[in-house]
Amino acid sequence: MVLKSFHIKLHNATGTYAPGEVVSGDVIIVISKKNQFCLGIKLQFKGKAEVQWTGSDTSGNHCLYLATESYFLAEDYIYQDRNEDSGLTPGQHMFPFTFLLPNNIPDSFYHKNGSVDYSINAIMEEWDSFPAAKIKFNVKSLVEPHQYPPRPIIDECSQTYWSCLLPCISAGSMTVKIRISGSTYAVGDSIDTLIDIHHNVSIVGIEMQLKQIIDFHSTSPCRDTKHKEETVKSGTLDGPYGTDEIFEMSLQVPCVPLSGLRHCNLIDISYRLRILIYVNGCPSRLAREYDIVIGSRSESSSIPYNGATGLRIPIPSAPPIQHNTPETPPPSYQSVIAQQDKG
Repeated sequence: MVLKSFHIKLHNATGTYAPGEVVSGDVIIVISKKNQFCLGIKLQFKGKAEVQWTGSDTSGNHCLYLATESYFLAEDYIYQDRNEDSGLTPGQHMFPFTFLLPNNIPDSFYHKNGSVDYSINAIMEEWDSFPAAKIKFNVKSLVEPHQYPPRPIIDECSQTYWSCLLPCISAGSMTVKIRISGSTYAVGDSIDTLIDIHHNVSIVGIEMQLKQIIDFHSTSPCRDTKHKEETVKSGTLDGPYGTDEIFEMSLQVPCVPLSGLRHCNLIDISYRLRILIYVNGCPSRLAREYDIVIGSRSESSSIPYNGATGLRIPIPSAPPIQHNTPETPPPSYQSVIAQQDKG
């Protein structure tokens, strides 16, 4: 056999690049004897998005919904045999290449209903066959904080509960104040929440969920949208639950795609933080939802790092850090909030 090895190796071992960055590597070919049939080696650089799912149309017929979107398709020859008598000599051959990624491309994304995919194909053009090698790489951008200005989340609500057996009999009431220091986070950050509850009902559980909402948009056979919502992270708080108490809950942001999926017209991604308080009564739970943004840290940002959110963004509702002496312990976050409420 003439061709022993044919593969692509990227210079970046992680295989992850930012928009506008140069992708470089080598096409490596090992042959056992002289190959006079190779006319050329062509490289293809592809970036595209696809969505696909099955469903029923307005008439009830089974239908396959599709859409594609191309971000770039470039081709170039890294080897051409202009003299049919030369060919590739036995041994290993390395053909270097570079490719400049466009700036306005979305991040890589993979889901059973859609994907944003980037790849490099190397094709050896011979007289009677076309051996090929392929490698995929990832694109990951920074969602700068200034694109999604942070805002404190402060919410207050009340709920009256009734007996599930005798709806005319009151089972009590509950007033809840929820404080979240910001609305913008990065992967790995902790979403810290204070839940101030005043009640005379029986609370049986408190839960915090991070919800991922994905919308896939088709163009064929018609324009339609498939909505997917799932919990990517959740946490619960065990009792007992006092009648007047402030509860602290934290949820670490997992490794998920960033909010928005900018520059992609086929897939939208967003996130919501959901807080659930379960009680013995009707209705059986109190649910509150808040839109949040999951972005990336920018190490070059000139804004000081904020430890509460893990991002280099200001949090207007957070008090400034006081440098206390060892004899004076720093105030707790609860006491600061209580003092603000009195004011």
